[in-house]
Amino acid sequence: MSQIIRSKEDIAKCVDNKIILSDPESFSMKDSEIIINGKNNILYCEKNVAMENCRVVFDADNSVIYFSENRHVYKVDLTVNNNCACYLGRDGYYNKQETSNDQVRIICSEERTVFIGDEVLMAFGVWIRTADPHLVYSAETNRRMNPSESVFIGDHVWIGQNALILKGSMIHSGSILGGGAVLTGKKIPSNASYAGNPAKQIGENIYWAEPCVHKWTEVQTTYHRKFKGKERALFGEDESTIPFSTMDSELSARKTSDEKLEYLMEISADRSRNRFAMGSIPTFEPKVGFRKKLKKTVKSILK
Repeated sequence: MSQIIRSKEDIAKCVDNKIILSDPESFSMKDSEIIINGKNNILYCEKNVAMENCRVVFDADNSVIYFSENRHVYKVDLTVNNNCACYLGRDGYYNKQETSNDQVRIICSEERTVFIGDEVLMAFGVWIRTADPHLVYSAETNRRMNPSESVFIGDHVWIGQNALILKGSMIHSGSILGGGAVLTGKKIPSNASYAGNPAKQIGENIYWAEPCVHKWTEVQTTYHRKFKGKERALFGEDESTIPFSTMDSELSARKTSDEKLEYLMEISADRSRNRFAMGSIPTFEPKVGFRKKLKKTVKSILK
């Protein structure tokens, strides 16, 4: 029998499953519902989690969903099945088209994981799936050709409108996936941009910033022709980097929702900048003209 939670007060009625609020006072639900068809599932919410127009479904047993602390409101539609894990990182922005029901949708199937890092920006209409989900076999060998695979997205990643992120996809920190892109089983390195169907690399050594240009005039456009921030969002592998393949293996090895939650909490506590990076941080030598100008400036200062 389904358990349906539509308010904070309903949480106390949850049976054979856990809804854990690390700070109940800062948790809120508005026009949202949590549907549980199964047992031994866990929904874990850090402090400052606000759900609005959310639909969260546990459609089997032993799965975990993790909502991290967020300065934005969660507006997602997500479903997990048996022995799955779904993690949404800190301060992620999940857009929703207010005039329709077009929002970010996630489906975790066949004991796989969807992991999304911190400060990820997703436009509306994005789909993430770990399964096809129907079976495809080789006529020659009669062996299955389309096993399900986990999806991993690093920190500070921008996903464009109506992108489709399918099984086996790994998007590392600092990258961009363009609107309408279809990504299946590819690894996007850090500070790269991919687009198209199938998605292909269209840019490298790039970085992006959060300001939204919709209401800008010529004044703002002119001002931002060059980066004005304090630190560029560039990422590169170092001793703190955790391969997504390692995370996938660790989560698969943990057979209960409590064990999966424990591992996700360990990952959440790691604040290393390059934890989900792939590749080296881009470095560039100053242009010759810049060097001459710099020497003149230094000479004038020393006079």
